[in-house]
Amino acid sequence: MSSILKVDTIQNTGGTTGLTIDSAGRLLKPVIPAWRVCLTASQNITTAGGAGTDILWDDTSSADFNFLVGGCTLSSGVITVPVDGIYQCNAAVRFDNVGSSSYMIMRILKNNSQSAQQELYIINGNNHSTDYNGIFGSDVFSCVAGDTLRVSATASADSNWDVNINGSKFSGFLIG
Repeated sequence: MSSILKVDTIQNTGGTTGLTIDSAGRLLKPVIPAWRVCLTASQNITTAGGAGTDILWDDTSSADFNFLVGGCTLSSGVITVPVDGIYQCNAAVRFDNVGSSSYMIMRILKNNSQSAQQELYIINGNNHSTDYNGIFGSDVFSCVAGDTLRVSATASADSNWDVNINGSKFSGFLIG
């Protein structure tokens, strides 16, 4: 036996709309935890090597290009997720003024845990140009409400380099 359920909107008992199905059959979710943050100015890093320095994302309102929605919060460059679930995270970091003998590392960390299986770890070896070095990466993280996600970066042998405002961003969203 089969049946057809004809609805346009699904709401919780308080009346908040959870799902809408439009006339073309598209499923619309009005609130999905998501973020896209950038920098309002380049960030100068004065530490070499080690565990890296957190990138201090601070731009959430550049003409609708950057945002925090669905309960995500940002503090000192760190995103806190509002609900349990699997999150897709993406980061792009542009390194400038890095000496050619340094290699560069970018990490996406959940709850600041640094372990090969718990973080996204991307390395760019030496013999690169001084400027316009980009590292890009994506990964998925299983999170519970209140978990934090951050991006850190380091140059192995250079203690005065920049994360450039152009081309550096951190984004993510709840997959489910």
